[in-house]
Amino acid sequence: MPKWLLLLAENKLEFNRAMGLLIKYSLAESKMETRSYAIHSVLHSWCLHVAQHDSEKGDFRRLASCIVGQAMPPLEMDELWILQRRLLPHAQTIMRFVEDEKNAKLSIDEYDAFAQLAYSFRVQNRYAEAEKMYERALAGKEVVLGPDHTSTLDTIFNSGIAYLTQGRLAAAEGMLRRALVGQERASGPEHISTLATVRGLGNVYQAQGRLAEAEEMYEKALAGFEFALGPEHPSTLDSLNTMGLVFTAQNRLADAGQMYERVLTGYEKIHGPEHTQTLQAVNNMGLLYQAQGSPEKAERMFERVLAGFEKTAGPEHASTLYTVLNLGVVFSDQGRLEEAEEMQNRALAGLENAFGSEHLVVSHVHSNLGHFYAKQGRLAEAEPMFERALVGYEKAHGSEHQDTVQAGDLLRQVRHLLNPS
Repeated sequence: MPKWLLLLAENKLEFNRAMGLLIKYSLAESKMETRSYAIHSVLHSWCLHVAQHDSEKGDFRRLASCIVGQAMPPLEMDELWILQRRLLPHAQTIMRFVEDEKNAKLSIDEYDAFAQLAYSFRVQNRYAEAEKMYERALAGKEVVLGPDHTSTLDTIFNSGIAYLTQGRLAAAEGMLRRALVGQERASGPEHISTLATVRGLGNVYQAQGRLAEAEEMYEKALAGFEFALGPEHPSTLDSLNTMGLVFTAQNRLADAGQMYERVLTGYEKIHGPEHTQTLQAVNNMGLLYQAQGSPEKAERMFERVLAGFEKTAGPEHASTLYTVLNLGVVFSDQGRLEEAEEMQNRALAGLENAFGSEHLVVSHVHSNLGHFYAKQGRLAEAEPMFERALVGYEKAHGSEHQDTVQAGDLLRQVRHLLNPS
């Protein structure tokens, strides 16, 4: 970053005075929705117009990319989502310049910045933009550093996690396997980067219903993190959490409870009660109570999570919407049908807007709503839900997966009841 900018940012009073002067002369503008500042749009266009050479425009782009990329907050930072939302418009502007220069050979600093910008898009549920930035970063790193460099492998890993988040499980598995082979060769099987990829593959296997393979991956990752980093490190706690998830899926609820309690205690100690990772741990406790048949306890957990995510991530963030969905299921279990339907439809609308209508998570919501309507005898409303779930499951899993087969069976049963002849 320029030295003058660093010096100005060291003194809050001087910084505010400088920004006030820039705003007074319409050189900058305040962005109230993100609590930040931006160059005035007219001045921004003028700067680009008067740039003498393409090299000068390249200098502007490089400086902007590196400053915004370096500003991306780490996961453990307080007010993570607030800063992410503040940086998002800047990342979008940079991306437009990047798309205009797809074939330009850039510096490794810029490719690193692109990977950071891709991460920012990913956590804000902007997956098309994240994918483009990861592809640009990866293509550049493979040329400048080589395909087996650790930085290149990190980008391959993060691309795999982005695919996983979108429900594109085959693509995620391919990228994570590629990262794992390279990391084991470059850093060894016990390195923390390798262990993170092992855990990521476990997440893919769990999403695919391959629970025994998922448990094997999670156990390997947990043992490695505990040995390398200790029992209370965030990476160890993340692995305990994934063990809890696979135990829950296997209906080993007592084992899952032990994992979740350790995770929640650890995150509250490290991050405090309102951090996103703490809230995820509370959410998992709610899911456990729900599986144990304790909807009142589950509701208290989900209400706490919902209030926390609405405050930190916003009402339309995926984490918020997942919690809305969980509350809808709890209300349904309690017979509070109007509240349940309202929550599940809110979650469906938000998740479709974030991910698209055929995302795996959206398919689960369609399936849940199909069951919800069918139990009430509302078969005409259940039919399109099961039909949309079937389409999504076939796209994500293929025709032979358990979820796909079950959705197809339910759709046929509903259609038979609607049209007995």
